[in-house]
Amino acid sequence: MASELHPNNAAIAKRANSLARELLARSLGVNALKWAHTVEPISSAHLQLFCADPDAYGPSILDSRLDTSGQTVREMGESAWNQTLIFKLAQHAEAIVAAADNPQECGLPGQKIEWDNLFKDKIQRILRDIYNARIGHTSRTSSVIKQARATRAWKFKCRQSIATAEQQCCRENGDAEGEECWGFVLYAVDVLQIDGMSDEEDENFDIFSTVSIQQGAWWTKVSGVGSSRGG
Repeated sequence: MASELHPNNAAIAKRANSLARELLARSLGVNALKWAHTVEPISSAHLQLFCADPDAYGPSILDSRLDTSGQTVREMGESAWNQTLIFKLAQHAEAIVAAADNPQECGLPGQKIEWDNLFKDKIQRILRDIYNARIGHTSRTSSVIKQARATRAWKFKCRQSIATAEQQCCRENGDAEGEECWGFVLYAVDVLQIDGMSDEEDENFDIFSTVSIQQGAWWTKVSGVGSSRGG
């Protein structure tokens, strides 16, 4: 667990945990680890190739998949494929920290981050979610779906309110071009409705991505506002 890495330095543990989460999400091709259980597993055909030649057909750091062929969480966790992926991710994380301007930001002098344990813990959680969904325990999956819906509804309300307020402000200031721009934003939000709002951001990023709107020869950037998730 991240809290066990450096009990006297929670900030370092937090940074290490954040990097591990980011690298694993990128490896599996998802924007947040909460969606990792939906990623298609590695095929049995590729696993056979891996068994015959691990070096040539082993997992890649980018665009990888998990082996979920085991009958239990433990069997899946002990998969040679998954263990190799953990090892490669740990090596990659170590290389990133070593190449940083200040490597000690993710490690104390004479003490190394246990990257393999960090990645093992996160992958075990994903495999547990996959196993629970497989046997019908979908409560967490349903909760994630409800949370995503609530996030989209919140985004819709906020963006609608912001566009309305900005349009009114431009109107009061005699800014016809700005009023037209924000009118277009408001129209787009109203057309998209709640289901048109994205729910792909990770918790660590701004909930509003920068929106670029181009009409004719002019364009305006609507900067992100608010911050609770990370469109």
